[in-house]
Formats: sequence, C-alpha cells, structure tokens
Amino acid sequence: MSSQEIADFYPLATAVSPSQVSGFLASQHWTQVDVHEGAFERWAQPDFNPEHYPQILYLLPLNREYADFARRFAELMAALADHYGCDSAGLRQLISRHTWDSLTVRLAHVDPDADTIGLTEARETLEAIHRLLDASARYTHDPYTSFGGRPSREVTSYLRERVTLGHTQRGSFVFPVYSLLRGQDDSPQPFGRAVMENLAKGLSWLGNRPFDAELGANAGSTQKLAAKLAKVLLPLSGFPDLKSISLSLQWAPGRPEPRFGVDESTLFTPETIRTAHANASQAAGRPRSTQWVDRDDLPSTPAVPTTAYDPTERVNFSGPVLAVTLDNRLSASGSAGGFVIVGRDGLRPPSEVQVAINADDYLSAVVAHRARALVTVRGTMFQRAGTWWVDGQVSFQTDRSALPSSQTTHDDQ
Repeated sequence: MSSQEIADFYPLATAVSPSQVSGFLASQHWTQVDVHEGAFERWAQPDFNPEHYPQILYLLPLNREYADFARRFAELMAALADHYGCDSAGLRQLISRHTWDSLTVRLAHVDPDADTIGLTEARETLEAIHRLLDASARYTHDPYTSFGGRPSREVTSYLRERVTLGHTQRGSFVFPVYSLLRGQDDSPQPFGRAVMENLAKGLSWLGNRPFDAELGANAGSTQKLAAKLAKVLLPLSGFPDLKSISLSLQWAPGRPEPRFGVDESTLFTPETIRTAHANASQAAGRPRSTQWVDRDDLPSTPAVPTTAYDPTERVNFSGPVLAVTLDNRLSASGSAGGFVIVGRDGLRPPSEVQVAINADDYLSAVVAHRARALVTVRGTMFQRAGTWWVDGQVSFQTDRSALPSSQTTHDDQ
C-alpha cells in the first residue's frame, strides 16, 4: 500500500479510539496474542492457530503519547481495510458499529435504472424516520404516551445527541441511521437499545403478525405503538414511483442481541403499508382519523410488553415528608389511601419519591410533615409514567399526639 493510501487513514487516529478497535477485533473473533498494558496489543486473524508459526500479527498501539502512535495506528487501519475490503470511511463505520444499533431504510423504485430521488421524497423519508424513532422513544419512556405534546427531556436528549444519519450506501436509495449505546452503558438495557428494540417489535407486528382478538390483552400496548408507526409510514405509500420500503435493524456487536424473537428486516409495499395501517388502527380500537384515547381511559394496570430501561433499585434512606395525600374513598376498604412524597438527599437523582400509605399512616405522615421530622423509606424504587415510586414502607418515628387540635393556634394566625 502506498504512502498516499496510508495517509488516508491518519484521520482515524483521532476519530477512533484504541479501545474501540480492540473491542471491534474481539467482536469479530480475532485472537489477542499478547498485550503490554499501556503500550500495545497484538492481534491475529480469526483463523489463528498458535501451532502454525510464523503468522501475521497486527500491532494495535494504545498510548497516544508515543511519537509514532499516529503512524502505527494508520498502518493498522490500512491493513484492516485491506482485510475487510473497504476504504477508511467504511472501516470507521465497521468499527463504530461496535457501540451503535442501526436502522437502515431502503427505497426501491419501479424503474430499477432510476438514479435520482425527488427532494420531496427524500425530505419526507427523513421526516418519517425521525418520527418513527420519536414515537418509539416516547413509548419507551412512557408506555401510556399519547405521542403528542412536548417530549420528555430524555427523549429530546436521545434524539439530539445519540441518533445520527450515516453515509448513504450503494444500491437503491438507502438511509442508514445509528443509535448510540451511551449514557447508561453499565445497564443491561440502555435507553437507546430499548428504543430500537421497541421499534423492532412494533415493525414486526406491522409486517408479520396478525392483529386478531385472540392475541389477548397483552398485545394492546404494542398494537398502539404499531398503529402509530403505521400512521408515520402511511404518507410514504403515496410516492408515485415507489416499489417497496425495507426497514432493517442491526444490533451493535459489542452487546448481546435481544432475547425476543423478532424479524430484523421488514419489507413494505405501498399496498401493504395501507393494509397494515388499517389493521393496526382497527386493532388499537380507534378510528384512523382520531387521536389516542385519554390517559384516564387506559386500564389502571397496563399489560406492557415493552422493553424496560429504568432498572429497579433497592433503597433505604431517611428524608423529610414534602407532601401528604389521602383518598377517603379508598380508606374504608383497607386499600392504600394515598401517598407521601419524601425528599431524598444525595448526589444521585431522583430528589424525591412517592410511597403509597394507608389511612392509618396518614396521621403519622401529617405529624412528620408539620414537625419537619425525618421518616425512613425502605423498598424498591422504580419509575412509572415519569414519576419515581418506592414499593415498600415508610417508618414514622413521630408521635401522633403532636398533631395540633382544632383549638391549636396555627403559625399563620
């Protein structure tokens, strides 16, 4: 390879980290022959046999402070590009996929020799892709979402910072979109992965699953997401020269693939898009021209086959009672009569949680609130519809006799 060709790979020394390359090689089943911590690693091709020497070894420099780091890194990148038959841009894409899930949208036209695409069609396709991810992100954050209004901060942050459009690939008009697995990398279900999994489920329902009543109540939430996705795709069915749309999902090789069975590629024609929209709208139990039902009309306990991304956490902390509520309609039956909001100090969010209480605990909670006393919360913390709850109990150390009587002078008197 000429020096000019190697020079093409020098920019990768700053665009790609050595740890990314190391993870990529491991995901491709290369063999790490040895490693000198902080200096370099040596790798052999996937068919490496330690009994057959000599064999070609590839040196991966690790320390950017070394004077020859950029040269050695560019040499390795050039050698890897030769191995995979690609250029520097293609190699960067291969390596980056180690931490990205991807959605690839391919448009095929009636005329196979057409080499242009209308600006309106391109714009509406990109808008549809954005709306597909927006719908799945809203649904992932809150399965009760109406898909309208201002999105949550997490949804907005995800779409702005962790979703990118890749280089157009050869073939029919292709739009590759990448979802970065970042921000909760220590969690088995980061938000970005959960968004893509729920998108895959919704598309699978549209393309390959019947919307029959016998599927049961557990299908309801996914059907509503599928109906929203169908509504997003519907305008694309009106393109005059469109033959088909293929939506393919690929999972980052650096993470385990989803455990559920779902087709990674879904093919739609204009007719099947219209059919899927009609079926999904009917299955979701609403006319195609209306919006979603209000939150109050949804079942109190949802059956949501969605991918959860907020891990539960065991907590045991003390904090002040910020607010107390009681519903007398429930207290007579012995059910939870209300809830308390307890402040939670510390560096990690959330700053407050809600805990259900019964009627007997109500007076104790009022005393603690008025006395500004600390209460102890123990249980499992989880998030529901954007609010943090603790499934457990509250311990009150206050004496109910401290509760002011009706004759007690209040502070505001």
